[in-house]
Amino acid sequence: SDGEILVDLHEHGLDSNPELASLASRMEIDACQESVDKADLVLMDGSLYSQFLTRQKPLANSLVNTITKKNNVVFISKTSNTKKQFENLGAIAGDIFYYNHATVSPGFSKIHEDIKFGNDMIISSVFARLAESLPLIKIELLGSGYADNDFKLILNKILNNSIGGYPYALKLAHNNCKISGKDLAKLASIHGLSNEIGSREVLG
Repeated sequence: SDGEILVDLHEHGLDSNPELASLASRMEIDACQESVDKADLVLMDGSLYSQFLTRQKPLANSLVNTITKKNNVVFISKTSNTKKQFENLGAIAGDIFYYNHATVSPGFSKIHEDIKFGNDMIISSVFARLAESLPLIKIELLGSGYADNDFKLILNKILNNSIGGYPYALKLAHNNCKISGKDLAKLASIHGLSNEIGSREVLG
């Protein structure tokens, strides 16, 4: 909650191996596993939907086991493409669009439970605004049966360490991990790569 980075797994470096995406997923889960016993709340940047949709089954199972160990893992995203809550009304935009236009006041939506991945992978979520006129975020938890107070406790913890409506710890992690254009230019130079003017592809 104070923005301290508990686990930093960068020793793998960059690799052109086709299994790079799987390796990145494994690193993310490893970091989560090493953090659940060290913090009251473990924040994961992104959505549980993408975790279940893009992860191989062994990785998804490992993630579920990690989350259920202490039930203190929270997924937070600034964007969402889910269209579950207003589909009966003929909605064509994502749920977050309608909540974003409905109010600018702080608070959170009714809890929505999605069972599309099965009873062992139910996703409970709310859309929340931490303060007046700030952007919405989506909070997702694994499992069902949560009460409003469960999400309220999480939001109160997040609020105390947030900047611009988003958790400081996740902003810090993003800034520490992002690869800038300058970094890419250095990598291209080191490996003898170049860009033709007008081309978006890196040439050897």
